[in-house]
Amino acid sequence: MHFLRRLLRSGPGLGLRHPPSIARYSKFASAGTKTTGIAMVAYACTVAAEPVSDKVSDKHSKDHHVKNSRGETVKFRNPHPSHAFPALSIFAPAVIKALFRSDSPKPTLADKLVPVVKPQFLSTRTGSSQLRATWLGHACYYVEYPSGLRVLFDPVFEDCCAPVNLAGFKRYTERPCDIADIPYVDAVVISHSHYDHLSYPSVQEVKKHHPDAHFFVGLGLEKWFKSSGVDKVTEMDWWDEAEVTFTPKSAKDADAQLEPIKARISCLPSQHSSGRTGFDRDHTLWASWGVKSAEKTVWFGGDTGYRTVPKVAEGIDDWGPEFQHLPVCPQFRQIGEHLGSVDLGLIPIGAYQPRHIFSHMHANPMDSVEIFRDTKCKRAMGIHWGTWVLTPEHPLEPPKLLKEALKKRGFPETGVFDVLDSSTLWVIMGDPTGKLIDELCSVLDQATILSISGDYDLSKPEEFAAARKVLLAISADVPAEEATGFNPSGFSGADFAGLSLTDEGVGPEGVPGIEGDLKSNDELTTTTETSHSHERDGLSSSSSQTSVREAPGVIHVSILDGLTNEEKVSQLATMFVSLKPIDVKLALQKARGDADLAIDELLNLQWLEQTGQRLKGVDGFYVSDDNAPPKVNRKERRKKNKAAKSAALRSADKAVTTEEVRRDSAADNDTENIGFISHHFALPLDEAADLYGRNQRSLGAAIIAALDTYLSFSPPSSSDPNQLRQIEEQQERIFWIPQHYFGPIFATTTTSQAAIDVIDVLANHFEKPAYMKYDVSYSSAASALDPASKLPIEPGSKSSWQDIPPSSYKRRLVRASRKTLTTLQDASSKKELVTASVKHSYASASSAYKKGKSDPLMRQAAAFYADRGRSEAASQRELTRIQAELLVDQQSTGDTIDLHGVSVQDGVDIAIDRVWNWWNALGENKVRKAREDGLKVVTGLGRHSSDGKSRLRINVFKALVAEGWKVQVLTGAYLITGRI
Repeated sequence: MHFLRRLLRSGPGLGLRHPPSIARYSKFASAGTKTTGIAMVAYACTVAAEPVSDKVSDKHSKDHHVKNSRGETVKFRNPHPSHAFPALSIFAPAVIKALFRSDSPKPTLADKLVPVVKPQFLSTRTGSSQLRATWLGHACYYVEYPSGLRVLFDPVFEDCCAPVNLAGFKRYTERPCDIADIPYVDAVVISHSHYDHLSYPSVQEVKKHHPDAHFFVGLGLEKWFKSSGVDKVTEMDWWDEAEVTFTPKSAKDADAQLEPIKARISCLPSQHSSGRTGFDRDHTLWASWGVKSAEKTVWFGGDTGYRTVPKVAEGIDDWGPEFQHLPVCPQFRQIGEHLGSVDLGLIPIGAYQPRHIFSHMHANPMDSVEIFRDTKCKRAMGIHWGTWVLTPEHPLEPPKLLKEALKKRGFPETGVFDVLDSSTLWVIMGDPTGKLIDELCSVLDQATILSISGDYDLSKPEEFAAARKVLLAISADVPAEEATGFNPSGFSGADFAGLSLTDEGVGPEGVPGIEGDLKSNDELTTTTETSHSHERDGLSSSSSQTSVREAPGVIHVSILDGLTNEEKVSQLATMFVSLKPIDVKLALQKARGDADLAIDELLNLQWLEQTGQRLKGVDGFYVSDDNAPPKVNRKERRKKNKAAKSAALRSADKAVTTEEVRRDSAADNDTENIGFISHHFALPLDEAADLYGRNQRSLGAAIIAALDTYLSFSPPSSSDPNQLRQIEEQQERIFWIPQHYFGPIFATTTTSQAAIDVIDVLANHFEKPAYMKYDVSYSSAASALDPASKLPIEPGSKSSWQDIPPSSYKRRLVRASRKTLTTLQDASSKKELVTASVKHSYASASSAYKKGKSDPLMRQAAAFYADRGRSEAASQRELTRIQAELLVDQQSTGDTIDLHGVSVQDGVDIAIDRVWNWWNALGENKVRKAREDGLKVVTGLGRHSSDGKSRLRINVFKALVAEGWKVQVLTGAYLITGRI
């Protein structure tokens, strides 16, 4: 009972934290002063309080004071609607459940989740002209100002952040140093009285090793410090400021800095609470702080919330459109206006789950980015994470979510708002090249760092971040290369024969990649097939069967899929008339019955035949002596024949399980597609599986359904010029996706790269012909925009579908625009003007958006310029198509379509459109007329291409076959002779 009384003993309602025994803090006591040999100068502090300037409109407001009937302040409160404290009957059980549930993370020191590096402090006050900040765990930072001022924020160096020694509140990250290791401490700033920010043993250690240090605290805490034996303390209210002078007490020391150090310390608002027992909640004031000295300003957020969010389903973003109406704390914008320019912001990013319980007092990373914007910090560091388990999110989750939040708000992932992944020094506002050298000199040569960084303007945060990213990518493989004994001279290559790449098919940042051509051991180029094959018969006919790893824009000739091998040979032989039937048969046999692969092989063979590079007669069987296989005797040949028979028997056994393998492949494809939806749209797996199943196991249709649901809420369009620029780039890259889907894709996906992945899947989804039974075909989407006028069906024709070309919204749009542009020169001139106008609009939008951070009116200007740029970019794409149409008009004749000089996509569109026009213009007996005369489509051989193969030639051929046309392959051209 005696200890309990001491624990709950209070001044003005405040419990004092006096430990029952000093034994558990013996590390502090035994550490001693470790600054022997360092030239020390003691500074005496003089504090002169003064009112805040008139920049803040409510500087005299005492709305955060709760007074009794006599007008005395008895406690404090958060005065804005952004703070809504949940009922204690809900709050207390939820906190206990969150902290002690079985799946709550329980890391220990042995896990070493956050690496610890012993910090290197300046031994003198004049050792740097830069602002230096060192993270010492959780919310504790030690800042060294160029003026010589040394400030320690929220020092808590003990192992447990609770009133009693609870195992659940033990450190899982070691202390990087002791207080005795810090050479100077002039001021100690305390944000509030919670145990993870105010520690009695740590205060005693500061008093012992730095007796001249002055403490700055919120209202109500002075009595706690006085009773703890600390007399040098100043308590302040929100919007109070103090002009502080630190004067050297002695001039006989070796330190050269003897001038007084001046600083301005501002007590500023935050959205939080206070208390050390269950009986003193909010009896002392919580605060953020601004410390300015020698034109360098640091804002310390301490611990704060930004807004209160309700309980939402798991996986739902509480920053989504439906939560935009929630009020945010206005005081951070006032802080930014008051401080003017903040060189470094120390902003909390952790301890935020569950959100409906802690959002009113703890910011999550997205909230932190908004606070960063409101306070106008030039740079920021994340605090309040990586030391104790205070809430149930994973200890390493806050840094990850911070990068995602920065990307969503258009900031670089590094170089602006960073998180130290170890207790190391962070230098700002100094030479950026020196910072890179200090950080990476242990793994990279200085010449390499200077060479690469010289290509960037390091004074700009985004370019500094880009240079650092490149250097980090280079340095990432250094330990592995050193371990393998890599020889930079180029010899000893055999040492790497056993190395293999992990995560096959995965590109940068974990994005699924498409495997290409690899060199085999015999130095021949071999095409690799992805392990996620397109099992066309594994799903129902109504499924799009789009794999996550499918390459967008690749045309698949599915019209031959249902035929037998003999029928495929017959059809292909009519297309490749210059090749022998045996060539077609062997190509199809080599492709294992896949007509798509056989067409690629036959096109190459036809090209070799036409260019005279195909070997004839015995020359085709010639093998040089160097490459000839070794001779074998009869005995060895018998052994080989026996082994071949055994292999044939084994392959026959494997054929029995082919159907099972196909079923497994289809199941794997479903699993991967569900995972794709879950990861890219931040949906729980069960919801993603339900969405996928309800759309007939079609990845593209499921994504369209999700986007349509989002559009049904009529969300506001984005005004971020960076995101608008990305949307325009993707619309120009893949223009056949309906335009109204691009904005929702970027608004609903987790990252920009995730949005691009989704667009690639939809590109393939909308690219395929309508008769492949997609749930949402391109023609139906286009018809929804502008219904097509159907052509009349000629009586007596075989089938109506042969006489009606698929509706094409973009073709009709081009025809309508061509009425005003009749020559290629006019189209080219107008396109140049529109291109210049697009660049000007986007540049103006970007400039206005940057100015909008200080002037809200400029954000409206940014939205206007971005909207104008978006409209002009659409006109630019239309003019590009018109230019292609006019170029083909200029080159073509009545029976020839010449596609030289146009892009692949325009060439495919023009070829399909004009072949249909030719077919419908033949009138009666069109089948006979087409067979006798035909229509020639010229593509060229592709000799000007980088690899000597024309992409236009291949894609036009596949598109024509996929549309059902009879095609004969000629030299650099195709002859259309009717319908298949």
